[in-house]
Amino acid sequence: SSEQTNYRQQGMYRIARTALVAGAGCAVAVSVYPDRTAGEVKDGLFTALYKNVAFPLVLSNMDPEDAHDLTIRAAKLKLIPYDRVPDSPSLGVRALGLHLRNPLGLAAGCDHNAEGVSGFDKMGFGFVEVGSVTPKPQQGTPKPRVFRLMGDKGVINRVGYANDGAEKVQERLKALREDGYKGVIGVNLGMNKGSSPSEDFSAGIAMLGPYADYLVLNAAQLYHPPIPAFR
Repeated sequence: SSEQTNYRQQGMYRIARTALVAGAGCAVAVSVYPDRTAGEVKDGLFTALYKNVAFPLVLSNMDPEDAHDLTIRAAKLKLIPYDRVPDSPSLGVRALGLHLRNPLGLAAGCDHNAEGVSGFDKMGFGFVEVGSVTPKPQQGTPKPRVFRLMGDKGVINRVGYANDGAEKVQERLKALREDGYKGVIGVNLGMNKGSSPSEDFSAGIAMLGPYADYLVLNAAQLYHPPIPAFR
């Protein structure tokens, strides 16, 4: 139809415009800032391509949860922009006996399974909190369960603590530490559906505590009513 043709033409115009803008921006960056590294120029191009091509033409047309999974894969492969500017010492924070290089961290609910910790760290976060992680693998709520709020540039997450389980997350965190990872890692611990809070939290602490800088006990879960006695 003419409407579909117009949509395709608009998409091609966006791609052409992005290529021209990115190319011109690269030339200007190299000529005006000759001391900039190739990595900084590359990150600028990635940002332009994301805003003008990847999100409007690809990610926004994907299922929100599939787009999230793609982001996790990109972080795992470190195919994301790096923060190449060192944090000012004035941004440092002392909290819970930990030193954070800056106060902005990645909250739980993004990297459920500790797959992209190093990638997110390189984006500049002061800490990365993974989870929620339950002792046993859990499927979570039925799909669809992630919804975009385009006007607010946000999402509603109703995944229901879907994760690979503590054993898999333990393997990934252990490998990170053995590879020399020094960033601050938090682990958000959850409970499996229909399980005992004390038993599940104890299991999570025992399995993941040795590899975390701090732990969060998530007692306000979708599957469980408030538990005053436990709290």
